Amino acid sequence: MTRLQAPNRRIVRLVPAVLALAAWLGLNPAAGVACGLIVTENTTLSADISGCEGDGIIVAGNGVTIDLHGYSIVGLRKERTAGIRVQGVKDVKITGGTIAGFERGIYLSNVETATISDVEVNTSRYEGLIAYQSNYVLVKDSVFSNNTRAAIWIYDSNAELSGNLGLDNPNRTFYLSGGKVGMSNNVASGGAYYSAFTFANGYTPSIYSLENNLAEDVVGVGYLFAWGFAGSVEDREGNSAVNTGGVECWTQEGVSCPLDLDSTSTTTSTSPFCGNDICEAEESVCSCSSDCGLPPSEICGDGVDNNCDGATDCDDKSCALDGACYTPPVPVPAECGLPGEVCVTDSDCCSVDCRINARGNMAGTCR
Repeated sequence: MTRLQAPNRRIVRLVPAVLALAAWLGLNPAAGVACGLIVTENTTLSADISGCEGDGIIVAGNGVTIDLHGYSIVGLRKERTAGIRVQGVKDVKITGGTIAGFERGIYLSNVETATISDVEVNTSRYEGLIAYQSNYVLVKDSVFSNNTRAAIWIYDSNAELSGNLGLDNPNRTFYLSGGKVGMSNNVASGGAYYSAFTFANGYTPSIYSLENNLAEDVVGVGYLFAWGFAGSVEDREGNSAVNTGGVECWTQEGVSCPLDLDSTSTTTSTSPFCGNDICEAEESVCSCSSDCGLPPSEICGDGVDNNCDGATDCDDKSCALDGACYTPPVPVPAECGLPGEVCVTDSDCCSVDCRINARGNMAGTCR
């Protein structure tokens, strides 16, 4: 029989001292953390946060460091959620753990100076990380995998992406639209039905510089310069594309690829394809929502699969309560008498109360 030993008293006595030291160093060990944790000071996770219906952590203070400490923040892929949400603050650092299963893994909006390092972000409904109208954002040495819309989207922000791996993200891997962005030593591998690296216009000037980036084993285009792209691109050399299902570099007609790619084939193409931001005649909202927009809602009764989900009219779940499709349930007679119904004994009534009238008739009514 194994004997249970009491905890070492010396260790137990040390715990308060360790916690006090952590507090003195500015590290808040988040024990017993729950989803929706609002953070205003340096915080180090001491356990996983999981099953989040909403946000995982909300950063609401300046100069905050979130050390995931090897732990995970896991959501249920609900809409309008973020694993870590950072808005309107400055000098934020996030490092050292996993974020999975949110609409967006890391959401940065109007942030001044943020460093994201050594994290793994996966299975987001949209992007693994989005930086919107933010300044001095550094994302480095991190892995983004299986994020539906993109691994990273830099949107009208100034940022530096360095040493990141985008793995098997279905649609796009690295997506830049506006701002001044430098990219070096990033790898987009697998997935990328549309493109591994996408460069588009934003509301602010697009100024991009690229060095030693690699697109490999992707389904779509290696480097896509969206239709009408009017930004500037500095090729610092060393960029390459290997085994892309599409072409290595795509630009609009009459514009040469601004990158001198180090690959066995550096074909530049202007042929139409899904993902070039143009809805060609052979495309539709069903076959290419990226170019043609999202499908409309189902119209119940027109014989058309309007929302492109493979079901038509009353077979579509969204029509379940439509007047043309809804069939009210047939009432099921109660096995016992309801109030006012005829009864002979108490057991005939749901209320177990059969009142025989004063005249002594054999039948009564349920109360």
